[in-house]
Amino acid sequence: MKKTTIILLIFISFFIFTSAVLAMSEKAEKNPFAELWGVIEEIRADLIGLNAEISSFYNLFVNKNDYQADLSALETRLTDRIAELETQVEELEGVCEDCCDAPVCIPSLEVCDGEDNDCDGEIDEEHVCDCLNLDDPSTWDGKIILEYDSYSIQDDVILCKKTYNIGTTSLRITRPQSDVTLDCNDSTLVGTGSSGAAILMSCFGSECSLNSTVKNCNIDNFGGGVTMVLTRNSTVENNHFTNVGVGVALSGGVYNTVRNNIIESPSGDGLKMSLSYMGSKRPNYNEIIGNTITEAGQYGISISRGFYNTIKDNTVTDSRYHGIQIYEGAENTIYNNYFDNESNNAKLYSPSNFLNNWNIAKTAGENIIGGDFLGGNYWSDYTGEDLDGDGLGDTLLPYNSNGQIYAGGDEAPLIK
Repeated sequence: MKKTTIILLIFISFFIFTSAVLAMSEKAEKNPFAELWGVIEEIRADLIGLNAEISSFYNLFVNKNDYQADLSALETRLTDRIAELETQVEELEGVCEDCCDAPVCIPSLEVCDGEDNDCDGEIDEEHVCDCLNLDDPSTWDGKIILEYDSYSIQDDVILCKKTYNIGTTSLRITRPQSDVTLDCNDSTLVGTGSSGAAILMSCFGSECSLNSTVKNCNIDNFGGGVTMVLTRNSTVENNHFTNVGVGVALSGGVYNTVRNNIIESPSGDGLKMSLSYMGSKRPNYNEIIGNTITEAGQYGISISRGFYNTIKDNTVTDSRYHGIQIYEGAENTIYNNYFDNESNNAKLYSPSNFLNNWNIAKTAGENIIGGDFLGGNYWSDYTGEDLDGDGLGDTLLPYNSNGQIYAGGDEAPLIK
C-alpha cells in the first residue's frame, strides 16, 4: 500500500470518528446523564492525541526513505484503537437512545389519569382522584347539596385545586352535620365583596357539638372569611384571607381553635370574638394560635365579652387602631404575641375587676422573637430595659400600652 494512500485512510478514519464524537456532543446537551459526556470527552482527547502522533509520523515519513516498519506499527496501533473506539461509541449511543431521546415532560395541572402531569415525580397527587369540583355537580356524590342558595357540606370534602368564583354563595357546615372536614386543598374561593361570609360554621342549640374543621382555603373578596356561630370543638386552620371585611369571626361557642391563618388587610377586624353575655363570665376556652394579621382596617384581634381564652404566638402588625382590644372580657391569657401597630398596641375596656393575664411565668423555650424564655409579649413601643440579660423587660412594669390597659398589664415583655 502506498504511503500517501495509508496516510489518507488514517486521516479519513480520524475524521469519521471525530464527526461521530461531535454528533455525540450535540446529544450530550440534551443528555441528563452528564457522566456519559465525560467518557465521550475522554474519547475525543484520545483522538486528538492520535492526531498528534499521525502528524509526527507524517513529518517523519516525508524526511525518511525507509518508513515501512514505522508505518506498519502505526497502522496496527490505529486499527486496534479504532476498534476500541467503535465499541465505546456504540455503547454510548445505545445508552443515549434510552435517555436522551425520551419525551420531555411539559408541566400541566395534575389530573387523575395515572400520569405525572406536573412533572414533579409523583402521580395523581393532591387528591385529584378523590376531590370534589364545585363547578361540576356530577362529582359531589352527596357530599354537597345546594340548599338556601349555598353549598351545604354533608360529609368530608376535599376540593379539587382550582379557583372557584362563587359570587354571593357560601359554603355552610350547619347542624345536624358534625365531624365534618372541609379541605379546600389550596383552592381559592372568590366572591363579589358582599357582606356575607365565604364559609359559615353554625351550630344552634346548647347541646350541639360540631367537631368540624375548615382548612387550606384561600378566600378573597368577601364580607367575611369564616364565621363561626355557637360552634364547639371546631378548628379553622391554615387559611389565607385577602380583601375581606373580617378574617375569622367567632360568635359564641366553646373549645374552638383558630390557628396558623394569614389575614391580610381586612377592612374590619382581623379576628373577632364576641362571646358570652356581660356578667356571666361563662368560660369559652377558645384558642387563637399562630395567626398572622397585617394592616387591619380596625383591630387586629378584637374580643368582646370573652372569657378564659388563650391568645398566643400571633403576629399582629400595622392595624389602624389597636393590635388587640378587649371589651368586657376577663381571665384571657395573652402571651408570646408580636404587636407592632400604628396607634396603640393594646386597649382594654373591661371593668377593673375583669383582669386578664398578659404573660405567663418565665419559662425556658424559644419565644416569638427568638429569645430563650417565654414570658409576656413583644410590644413595639415598650421602652423598658432588660437588666439581667434574659430577654424579658425588668423596668417600666407592667407594660400597659401607654395606659390603655388600665387594669393589670404585661409583667414580662419581650425585648429584642
